[in-house]
Amino acid sequence: MIYQDYAEFIPWLTYLRGLDIKSYLEIGTAGGYSIIAARKVLPEPVRIVTLNIRNEAEKLTDGVEYMIGDSHEIELGDFDAIFIDGDHTDASVSADFERWWPHARLALGFHDVTAPEWPGVARQWMRAKLRARAVRFTSDRDGCSSIGILMKPAAFPTDLPREVGPTAFIGGLP
Repeated sequence: MIYQDYAEFIPWLTYLRGLDIKSYLEIGTAGGYSIIAARKVLPEPVRIVTLNIRNEAEKLTDGVEYMIGDSHEIELGDFDAIFIDGDHTDASVSADFERWWPHARLALGFHDVTAPEWPGVARQWMRAKLRARAVRFTSDRDGCSSIGILMKPAAFPTDLPREVGPTAFIGGLP
């Protein structure tokens, strides 16, 4: 089973590739297919780390560091980009954001920012995008749930189009 809609996820990875990132952390591995896509889109020597509370996707692809631990407690240092797709409860998404936003040098992404079945993610996305420049990648497929991205000042693209994907928008603070 693939857990990401690639019409949303590949633009996120392509944006990161354009930033010439050197490190990427994904919180919440599930089946591991998004980490395979990350390894294909983000070329070596980008350091890719995936963190999950359980061992669900061990060694699906080479060139990825697989970590098991609690995203609210583990110390991994700073990363150029971080993608939050772990526990989707309001408290957990909020804790992940507060914990990892200071460790994201350039960008932090959330999965499921418009998914009605995950209102905690949507609430945190609405709060978080008031604190940074934001863009949302969406798909025109039914049931897609969008990827929300917060950008640090060093990552503000000067040429990012107003539309990224079929129904993306840019918002947040200038």
